[in-house]
Amino acid sequence: LGEFTTRRNGRIEPFVRSAVPIACGARHTAWQIAISETQRQAVYADPKWNNGRIDPQDPPHAGLSVARQIGMVSYRTPLGYHQKFGRALTDESGPSYGSRAPWQVKSYLEYQGKKFLDRFDPVTYVKLTEQMDSHDVSRSRGTMEEVLSHVEIPVCV
Repeated sequence: LGEFTTRRNGRIEPFVRSAVPIACGARHTAWQIAISETQRQAVYADPKWNNGRIDPQDPPHAGLSVARQIGMVSYRTPLGYHQKFGRALTDESGPSYGSRAPWQVKSYLEYQGKKFLDRFDPVTYVKLTEQMDSHDVSRSRGTMEEVLSHVEIPVCV
């Protein structure tokens, strides 16, 4: 979210002399919004979501785990997944077909989904993705070029 502050303010603060925004954009594309929406739908589909009125003692962890897995898929290209995992199995003695196939990529995604549960709660995740989708540095401020032309510090993009 620091990127949003950096781009939105332009001048930032007097003590900031330059900026290097990393892994960010001025606004989400339709593709990014689609990814976020599928992640939210994974959370909403969890019966424990209860229209956002979750029980803090029993949150919709299954939906949040799948949401994270969707995000993890979007962070790599098909070639990146092929190079990292290929069609390798974690256990050669298991079935190489069906839902019980022990694919390395499946194990990786499940691990990332479980690990995420310690860092985010489902409501915060849904709200954060909504805010990221709606963020637009040029909203009600002119064109993107006009807005960014007001940045008064060196920026390496």
